[in-house]
Amino acid sequence: MKRFIGHRATTGYRLPDRFIAWTIGVVWIYQGLVPKIIMQHEDEQYIARLLGVPADWLQCFVYAAGAAEMVWGMIFIAAYRFNITVWLNIAAIGALFIMVACAAPYYLTSAFNGVTFNLCLLLLTLQLWHPTRPHTGQ
Repeated sequence: MKRFIGHRATTGYRLPDRFIAWTIGVVWIYQGLVPKIIMQHEDEQYIARLLGVPADWLQCFVYAAGAAEMVWGMIFIAAYRFNITVWLNIAAIGALFIMVACAAPYYLTSAFNGVTFNLCLLLLTLQLWHPTRPHTGQ
């Protein structure tokens, strides 16, 4: 019973950490799979075009970005115990936010904008940061 109410009795990590990690990982996987690979949303290609990707490479670039986001989501789920993974996630969220802010600032003020989405992801990620945890994931 202790295991399910947040104690570190059995595994050394609280269930909430695992839940947060899975939430973040699934968000990355969804963001890579649905808008970029399955739906091929025009906004994804538009932002890639604004970033200077040649027209011939747009679809390939967006697919690769989607695949990279999906892989990162899986890596995050598997390695969230490492502080370096937490920092890399913070860096990825920040980098993508800055890219959108520079290339298409309109998306930061539109309905369903990335500001609130990225802020929530960032705050969830910070919940996994444990300054006393060694970088080995223990």
